[in-house]
Amino acid sequence: MNCFKLMMTGVAVAACMTASVLAFDVQGGTVEAGGAVNVREGAGTGYEVVEKLNPGDRVCVLDAKDGWYKIAFGGEVGYMSGEYIALQDIMNVEPGGAKVTTDVLNLRAAPSTSSAVVSRLTRGTVAQIIGINKGWFKVTANGNTGYVHPDYVEIVDSVVSSTNASSAAGAAVATSTGSAVRSDIIDYAKTFLGVRYVYGGSTPKGFDCSGYTKYVYSHFNISLQRSSAAQYSSSVTKIKKSALQPGDLVFFGTPSNSGKVGHVGIYMGNNQFIHSSSPGDVVKIDTMSSGYYAKYYIGAGTVLN
Repeated sequence: MNCFKLMMTGVAVAACMTASVLAFDVQGGTVEAGGAVNVREGAGTGYEVVEKLNPGDRVCVLDAKDGWYKIAFGGEVGYMSGEYIALQDIMNVEPGGAKVTTDVLNLRAAPSTSSAVVSRLTRGTVAQIIGINKGWFKVTANGNTGYVHPDYVEIVDSVVSSTNASSAAGAAVATSTGSAVRSDIIDYAKTFLGVRYVYGGSTPKGFDCSGYTKYVYSHFNISLQRSSAAQYSSSVTKIKKSALQPGDLVFFGTPSNSGKVGHVGIYMGNNQFIHSSSPGDVVKIDTMSSGYYAKYYIGAGTVLN
């Protein structure tokens, strides 16, 4: 189950609760700690660290067990010790999509299986999430508003109507722009310096070039296509090299096909960019002003205003 970004207000109701205390519904949570906190594959310190979240990061809290929370964040799922998460009341949800994963799903008038059926949604339908109530998603779909249970949907970044799905499938969704966000993108990208290159990788366990850019931008609610070529053709507004700003994307060819996009990185300024380099290498910073990447540079694009 993917996560979606939550806008939450109110006072934290607890810093740590266990399953024995909670009759658990999907809830919001905020990381509260003195520094970065490990997210692990399972509920215990013996499990591998898959990510680190920073104080103030918001997560979906899916379950609780033995003092650990199962959380969803940035399209990933993992576990964090409950002592570092403050549960909060969810007042509303930023626009996101709930994609139906069963053949037919009842859209109900209230968050209960005994409630009246407003309409029926077919597999693949993407409804707009507008809230959470008693562990159910409140959504709008096909002109109707009602509730669906999270077990039968997956969260997607944005809602695309059936009439323009093909043209909008790769469009970037950006909720905020400006110099502050550009700086935040670079700061977040740099937290993965040294992560190894893994072909097909798209998590902090290992990235390929486009998996890395997609992962970084998803943290800021910006959706990119999966491959470097698709990011260049469908996800960005192309810009001149002279117009590059930190947080924009830069694209390169390869020795075997220098005229075709085969690599992507995030521009940092001063002709430097950060990227998941190549097999046997890691996420690192390189220059575009000379050498390999100057030779194979193809173009640039932005998803920020």
